[in-house]
Amino acid sequence: MPRRLFAFGCVFCATYLVALLIHWTPPIAAQSPTEFLYLPQIANDFCGPFLDPFDDNGAFWFTGQADGLRAEIVEDEYRLAFAGAGEIWFITAPVCPRADYRAAVDVRWAGDGGNFIGLLFSIDDAAERAYLFAVNTDARVWLVFEVRGNGLTTVIPPTGHEAVQPGNATNRLAVAHAGDRLTLSVNNAPVGELTGVQSGAPVLAGVAAASYTTQSSADARFDNFFWSGE
Repeated sequence: MPRRLFAFGCVFCATYLVALLIHWTPPIAAQSPTEFLYLPQIANDFCGPFLDPFDDNGAFWFTGQADGLRAEIVEDEYRLAFAGAGEIWFITAPVCPRADYRAAVDVRWAGDGGNFIGLLFSIDDAAERAYLFAVNTDARVWLVFEVRGNGLTTVIPPTGHEAVQPGNATNRLAVAHAGDRLTLSVNNAPVGELTGVQSGAPVLAGVAAASYTTQSSADARFDNFFWSGE
């Protein structure tokens, strides 16, 4: 059965992070979120460990255009190029649900850096809930959001760490979930952990990117997406 692509164009989300990064950027008043947009996604029946270096244009990731977003595989990377200020896009990976899992992805910006870029995990499509582990490369911080309904809740606020590489450098983000514990790492450096993020139901993972409210467009790149578990 085909899964749904989990995409969310939200002005509030990116504005909210700007407000959180008050030490680095001026605060901006929050705005109401736009509605969720669900698009069809091709199912992937391969249920073993999944490593995608994006060297195949026939991969099962969503590609195409939708509401200012262009998703494509370019030069062995998965590209999300999108127009609009303060937009955020979530894309689920073509993977099988897992209860305990490890997920990782290389992330970077092409051109001007955006608000945040990151790894979606613990995606529960039925409950419209997920978590987002992201970095802001301008301020060199990492943070975690819970995505529920049409809003974001900060689970871990922006936290500076020297492991976060600045500007257009590549950052590898990874999460590992086992039992009630989830560990987070940036470029192989442990940066934090969470507990109680999952009820035990099998979940999915994916990628996400957001532009600043002062940007007219953003170009996010992803590579070497990894997913495995039980």
